[in-house]
Amino acid sequence: MTAVPVAVRQLLADAAAALPGVEGRHEAELLLLHVLGRERSWLFAHATDPVDAADAARFAGLLARRVAGEPVAYLVGHRGFWTLDLAVNPATLIPRPETELLVELALARLPADTALAVADLGTGSGAIAL
Repeated sequence: MTAVPVAVRQLLADAAAALPGVEGRHEAELLLLHVLGRERSWLFAHATDPVDAADAARFAGLLARRVAGEPVAYLVGHRGFWTLDLAVNPATLIPRPETELLVELALARLPADTALAVADLGTGSGAIAL
């Protein structure tokens, strides 16, 4: 017996219900887009498209890992930091929004016409140095 394909919209609704907190829908979208290799705008134009069984199974696996507490950034293998998209894995720290703010505040306080040397030691992904 063949499984009935599930539409993108339904797959996301079910996943969002399984994820805790207010970010559930967003996290579900990130995971599905990763599996499908698509950009977010694609979701709106293709909400009723069916997701094939292999992609649905891969998505279900990632969803289960997320429900178990694994960070989305580790599941998709990257995280945005400022204008960069940095590769991350369990061996690196995930760049945080607070770190972006720290960099912005530091840059605002430093003279623009002065050469600086910055040491970014033991910080995981190296986002500050970049």
